[in-house]
Amino acid sequence: ATLLLSISAFGGLGNMLVIFVICKTKKLQNVTHYLIVNLAIADMVVAYSSLDKAVWKIWTNLNGGEMNTFAKVFCKTSAYCMFLSFIASTSFLIALSIERYYSILKPFENRLDRRKLKILIFGVWFLSFIFGIPQIFTTTAPSKFHYQCFVPQISGAFNLCYFISLTLVLYVIPLVTMTNIYIRIGIYVLNNKIPGDPTKDTELLHQKRNHRVATTCFVITALYMMSALPMAINFIIIAFSGNADDDSTFAEKGGLILYSNLSQAIYVLSCAYNPVVYNCLSSDFRKAF
Repeated sequence: ATLLLSISAFGGLGNMLVIFVICKTKKLQNVTHYLIVNLAIADMVVAYSSLDKAVWKIWTNLNGGEMNTFAKVFCKTSAYCMFLSFIASTSFLIALSIERYYSILKPFENRLDRRKLKILIFGVWFLSFIFGIPQIFTTTAPSKFHYQCFVPQISGAFNLCYFISLTLVLYVIPLVTMTNIYIRIGIYVLNNKIPGDPTKDTELLHQKRNHRVATTCFVITALYMMSALPMAINFIIIAFSGNADDDSTFAEKGGLILYSNLSQAIYVLSCAYNPVVYNCLSSDFRKAF
């Protein structure tokens, strides 16, 4: 619980600072950084899910391990927020990679304007809220498993279809798509270096800035996908596991519970390192701070 509270506090505060810096710095108010703002909001949702789970652990410990209605609400809310963030973060990272692709490889083609950006942001959050709802019904903390808050409450075709779909739509397809995009960006950057004086050539300065932003986006994407990999594997395990009410003992389900908690803990870390990455790789962020 102490670790979860620490991650929640650090991630929440760090991402609040990211949002504050972008909102107060005119130079950073563009499509790329508006998407980063929404990514920071998604990270804050992860921080909140971590806080929820910490409160749930503290509450159940104070009540001798008993799982009352209050504790069940925190268990389900934590799972819902985590999945909502998973969907939103993946979607905004895909949008960032596409935006960087057009900015660097096809700068004169039609790009996202403010109206399209607002529609995109609304659509991502709306779908995230909707597709996260099943977590409320699939997450449970049964007494025979010592009230561990984990997922399998529903088994059969629903679990199989839902969690395999999540793995494909939220991890495999985005991973392939973004890997392809960043490879293309990397090849283009290596093969199209413009010679000139970086202190005098405005076009070269703009190009270098675009490349730095693309590097930042690539790093946060790579770190996120590594953090999300255990969760994606967990989805596959859950898809083929029975529900919490079957005849499994704690020892038989213990591996799933342990791995589920571990994968969630690794994923929660993703909310804490993005602000650090922004400061390390972006001179604009460092100056604004």
